[in-house]
Amino acid sequence: MLIFILIGNSSATPASTKAEYGSIIITVLEQGSLTPITNATVCVVETRKYYSTNNKGLTEKISVPILTNSNFDNSLKRNYGEITLLVYKNGYTSELSFGNIISPNTTRVGLIIFLTPIINPDDPDLNISSQNPDTSWATELYKLYKK
Repeated sequence: MLIFILIGNSSATPASTKAEYGSIIITVLEQGSLTPITNATVCVVETRKYYSTNNKGLTEKISVPILTNSNFDNSLKRNYGEITLLVYKNGYTSELSFGNIISPNTTRVGLIIFLTPIINPDDPDLNISSQNPDTSWATELYKLYKK
């Protein structure tokens, strides 16, 4: 019988697993009028941190770790991460947006989240959306596996 005993400091992090980061600036606009929404709350679900929009509907520059989706690692590993955003403000339908792409050492600008005013009592409280994978990654996957 062969027994392995691993001894080490569990708080030590090997240099090769150093986390990569990217950043994002989010714009929140009212659907239809395209008016910037001031004081909307933006939550980055993976980091559990909250941000507010300014009078132009913009968040501050938000730094986030690159959390990769490993579903395709056996086919074509992704070189970007994805985050989930929850955006809300009283009087509007909240938006839960999945698959928002974050690239290492890059600031993503131009991501717009649209909130719809709640007018009728039966208007939905939540809208769920999903972003597509990165186009260049999807094109490479297509090229690799199309016969």
